[in-house]
Amino acid sequence: MSLKKHFEGRLDRKNFIVGWIIFGILKFIAAVPTYAIFFIQHPLTKDPNFSEVEFKTQLAHAFSINTPEGILFTVLSLVVVIWSLTVYVRRFHDIGKSGKLALLVVLEFIVVRVIAHISLTNIEAGSATLNSTLALSSISNLFSLVVGIVILYLLLKKTDPAPNKYGEVPSSKIEVKNILLNK
Repeated sequence: MSLKKHFEGRLDRKNFIVGWIIFGILKFIAAVPTYAIFFIQHPLTKDPNFSEVEFKTQLAHAFSINTPEGILFTVLSLVVVIWSLTVYVRRFHDIGKSGKLALLVVLEFIVVRVIAHISLTNIEAGSATLNSTLALSSISNLFSLVVGIVILYLLLKKTDPAPNKYGEVPSSKIEVKNILLNK
């Protein structure tokens, strides 16, 4: 089966919601190895003198692309995000829209990771000011808000009741295999 096949056809709202939940869980699972490595490597986090700011900075560093565990998290998350694109594309198709709009999900992932990396690098270099960090964070949050609104639209928009240029009306029967593999 070609990769293109996974992006063809339509996915109704109910199956999209199930897929969205599944991929949310998979994104959470992708973070588990990084958290495990962090807490194994940083027993100081149990020290009462270890400040909350130090803890958050060390944890952010663990998720950055400057560490092996951060690279692992990025790779695992990117696999999940790209795989989830199949669900987003088919849902856009279901409402008669181009699946290219689903690239917003990947773009959000990249923007958030890049901004987090820049912020952390600036903090570690001592060149970050509160205003510059907040400005970068605001850009990231604004982009995430836009993508969140698009996802909300996909969650609420009803299935087109007639066949469209992307295929027949999809079955509303929940089939995880179909959601994940388009089979």
